This record gives sequence, structure tokens and C-alpha cells, in this order.
Amino acid sequence: MSPVNRVVVFIVGAAFLAMGLGLFVGFIKESLYGYWRTRTGVTAEARLVFVEWRYHSGGKGGGSASTEVSYGYQVGDKWFTGSRVSLFKTTEHYYRPLKRAMDESRPIRVFIDPAHPQFAVIDRDFALFPLVIAVPFSLAFAGAGLFLEWCLWMNLQGKAIPHKPPYVPPGRMSRAERRRAAAAGRQKG
Repeated sequence: MSPVNRVVVFIVGAAFLAMGLGLFVGFIKESLYGYWRTRTGVTAEARLVFVEWRYHSGGKGGGSASTEVSYGYQVGDKWFTGSRVSLFKTTEHYYRPLKRAMDESRPIRVFIDPAHPQFAVIDRDFALFPLVIAVPFSLAFAGAGLFLEWCLWMNLQGKAIPHKPPYVPPGRMSRAERRRAAAAGRQKG
């Protein structure tokens, strides 16, 4: 393998590994860790300050929608602001009820981390759907990156998998043998 090919394999492998680990760690940190932090079910009364529905264009006619919010809440004698809507679910369907609550000046309940009340979320309901997609997908990317890096390492160690010639039935010549025979015939003549 040429040095340029080695660099390309290293970069592609590192990119796959970084994407896979980034997706996995990001999902674990945001969703599962947030779920664990609010496990006691402690809530606080919050007032919505801002509710907006946003459409994110995905190009070629595709896209997704989300609900962006800002709310304020008090724990003890300290005031906090939050913007998390949900830990696991997409947020597009939260817009109408949250907008109605804001328009009616009705408070909402947010789940908080009692040890660190600056962490709050409106909906902490666990959903299996993102786990069955996000975790295997991220692990597949990380695995592909590790495999490419392992192949590069084996190549650098001189332990690359040797090229196996194609199967040639007994009594027949392979292409390489036919080429050598043809070249030997041309040299004689």
C-alpha cells in the first residue's frame, strides 16, 4: 500500500470512528444521561417565555420541524432558564399545547435534576425508538472506522492479508500463466 493510500485510509477510518463515537456519546449524554438525572421525578413550575415552530429544510423536498422554547423556573431562591423540550422524542408535536399554555399564561411543569436544578426538561418520557436506530447506527460507524484502522495497522506491520489468486481447475492455465506463455512465445519468435 502506498503512503498516500495509507493516509487516505487513516483519514477515512478516523472520520468514521469519530462520527460513530460522536453520535453514540452525544446520544448517551443528551438522552440517557438526562433521563437518569431526572429519575426522581422532581418538577418545578415554569413559565413559557418563547415558543416557536421551526422548519428545517433537508433539501430535495425533505425536512423536519421542531419546537423551540424558552422557559423560566424557580428552585428555592434561584431562578433558572431552560430550553429542553424532550429527551427522546421529536419536538414538532409539542408546539400547539405549549403555544396555547404561553398564550393563556398557564404555567407548565418541568422535570429538574435536584442536585443541579439548572438542568430541566419538559418531557422526559423514555422512548425505545431512538435507541434502536441511533445506537446500532453509531456503533456501526465506529466499527467501520476501527476496522479500517486495524487494516492499516496490519498493513504497516507487514501482516496484510495476502492476495489469493483466482481458482483455476486442474489442467487449465490461469490468465497469468497464459500471459507468461504468450510472452515466452514472443521472445522465442
